[in-house]
Parts: sequence; structure tokens; C-alpha cells
Amino acid sequence: MIAVLVVGPRELPDDGFVRVWIDSGSTAGAEIPVPAANLTLADEDDGRGSAAVYALHARQCWR
Repeated sequence: MIAVLVVGPRELPDDGFVRVWIDSGSTAGAEIPVPAANLTLADEDDGRGSAAVYALHARQCWR
């Protein structure tokens, strides 16, 4: 599995999807829906505010 940092609401739902912001690198980024189960609180999060920094875990697909 690979993980990328995203920003989302500090309070996550128990299941279902949540919208997070992801930096795309060369543009302004994007807001995308992801499964809440694929998010874990990142070490970079400071524990304050209504938003949190998460590691988004995604399976790597090979063709």
C-alpha cells in the first residue's frame, strides 16, 4: 500500500465516504471523496482546529 497526505474534517464518519483536499503538486489541488476507512491521522497533524492531516492509504494498481 501507498499513502499520501490529505486534509479533511477532524471528525470522521464511522463508515462511508468523506471529502478531503489533496494537493496535486502542479495545480491548486482538488477536493475528492474517499472511504473514511482508508484514512489514518498523520504524524504531521497538530491536533488543533476543525481540519486534520491524514494519511490516505490506497492500493497500488499495476497494469
